[in-house]
Amino acid sequence: KELKTKQLLPPKEQAIKQELAQQKQANQDPAKLNQQVEVAQNHYIDLLKSQADNKNAQAALQKDQQLAASQNAAHDRRIYELSKHAQDQEAKVTALLTQQQQLQAEVDEQQTAVEQAKTDRDLLQQQRAAQQQAYQDELATYQRSRARYETLSELNDDYAGFYNGVRVVLKHKDQLPGVIGAVAELLEVPTAYQQAFDLA
Repeated sequence: KELKTKQLLPPKEQAIKQELAQQKQANQDPAKLNQQVEVAQNHYIDLLKSQADNKNAQAALQKDQQLAASQNAAHDRRIYELSKHAQDQEAKVTALLTQQQQLQAEVDEQQTAVEQAKTDRDLLQQQRAAQQQAYQDELATYQRSRARYETLSELNDDYAGFYNGVRVVLKHKDQLPGVIGAVAELLEVPTAYQQAFDLA
């Protein structure tokens, strides 16, 4: 009946009873008591060493965590700096593109102005050539008119274009009845035939 009662006890209570029985037996044996004390001390030392190792491991882990946090912070700062630098570069690129477009617009405008200037120059050259031709025509007309004027002046003055006898008669036409002057003085010739008439 006692064995059955022990088997019915919970395992925890059985362990306590066994430990109390062992301690009671050890109290009766000094050698075993010393052995148990030594074992307990060794176990305590092992626990202290284990606790120290755990603290060291925990300190190392905290140090690693701090280092990792510091590195993460450094990485975050680096990422921020790189991002800001990228934004600055993008802003510069945008500004340069805008400036390039403005310069291209100015170049196009200047090119248009150059083309217009060339067109105006060509037109002025054509006008100048036309004016030059008109001047040459007017000069030729003037020279012909001057030559005719000089010829007529000579005829009016001393009739130098006539033979000697005719010139003497013409110079004294006022004194000679029936003589009214040279044919060239009396006829009006169309301009188209004036030069041929003068040469004749």
